[in-house]
Amino acid sequence: MIAQIAVSSAVYAMDKPYAYLIPAQMERLAAPGVRVMAPFGRGNRRLEGMILSVSEQPDAAMKKLKTVEKILDETPVLSQEMLRLAAFLRDRYFCTFYDAVRAILPAGVWLSAHNRYAVAPDAPEGAARSPVAQSVLQAVRALGGSADERALRKQFQDEPLQKALRILLDQKLLISETDLMRRVGDKTEQIATLAASADDALSYAASKRRAAPLQAAVLEMLASIGSGCVKEICYFTGATAATFRRLETLGYLALSAQPILRRPEIRPDETAEPVVLNAEQQVAFDGLSQQASRPEPGVALLYGVTGSGKTAVYLRLIAQCLAAGKSAMLLVPEIALTPQLLSLFAAHFGDQVAVLHSSLRVGERYDEWKRIRSGAARLVIGTRSAVFAPANDLGLILLDEEQEHTYKSENTPRYHAREIAI
Repeated sequence: MIAQIAVSSAVYAMDKPYAYLIPAQMERLAAPGVRVMAPFGRGNRRLEGMILSVSEQPDAAMKKLKTVEKILDETPVLSQEMLRLAAFLRDRYFCTFYDAVRAILPAGVWLSAHNRYAVAPDAPEGAARSPVAQSVLQAVRALGGSADERALRKQFQDEPLQKALRILLDQKLLISETDLMRRVGDKTEQIATLAASADDALSYAASKRRAAPLQAAVLEMLASIGSGCVKEICYFTGATAATFRRLETLGYLALSAQPILRRPEIRPDETAEPVVLNAEQQVAFDGLSQQASRPEPGVALLYGVTGSGKTAVYLRLIAQCLAAGKSAMLLVPEIALTPQLLSLFAAHFGDQVAVLHSSLRVGERYDEWKRIRSGAARLVIGTRSAVFAPANDLGLILLDEEQEHTYKSENTPRYHAREIAI
């Protein structure tokens, strides 16, 4: 199998798909939208890449190809639609494919490189010609024969260190390894589940009330609830992590990690009333609703001054879209994304609302992105970058106050959210 891959460090002039051989053991995970680590250039620098397509080729075509070294994602982080959108961004805004990918993906999905250097097995003592390179080589030896680049930076200034590392790699006195790791991990909580029968657990608890009262308290609670969060059980019983490890060793409970989502707090507006449209709002809603039902619905402009009731029309359009089993998206200018706005939409659509904006913590944005991609959240509300949210079966995009300048990105790629929405 051969993959066409876009690499991360390519400049615009040489930004094109490069062909790589996929090892047989990786073929199962290799798919468009999956990131890989692969050697690139004359120095075979290990770089992040994105698989664009996978195909079978005759053996003759594989002889001179470099090989993918590592698959970085278990499932694609970009769908076929998002890959096409990245291609549009590249062509429309004159950026590299990877600049487009970084604009589409939330920061929590990005990868950071960690370089590690090891002394080559046959490297003789004093072989480095440069004094600085010799000092770096000795430092790596002193750290056990291999060292992380971050540990070396504590001992040497950055510019001399990089020059010394290049010399040592060229002389094959050092071996380089690069790992790409996600910057934000999934948040989990530890769950304790009763592994023995309730009778056995209660019998053991009764025998340990004096000798091990904390173990007894934990087992008595688990016998009644079956399983629970370790942190919460510790709060109610006074137990510690050591208590749970001991009970796990004895076979009375099993410990497991359960992912939890970091979510921004949204308080639904308790005073929100059912949407009732006046005559002009009804005309606008009917026209947009009819347009949305066409095979090629296209774009429409809803014109109304501030306070004219456009939000009521938005609410009805979104409700109709969600009732049809599709997802919807509401983009607003930075200044308009207020707690009052979120409260209003949360009152109407509850947990189906996901929020994406720059003021969220990286972990919160990543977990909201996961909720959207899984289909748990079907209404995306956010600022400019929320237009890239991986909504399933998107049926409606609303761009409120579309004339606002904040919809234009000031960073590469310099996209306009209106063009991306269209």
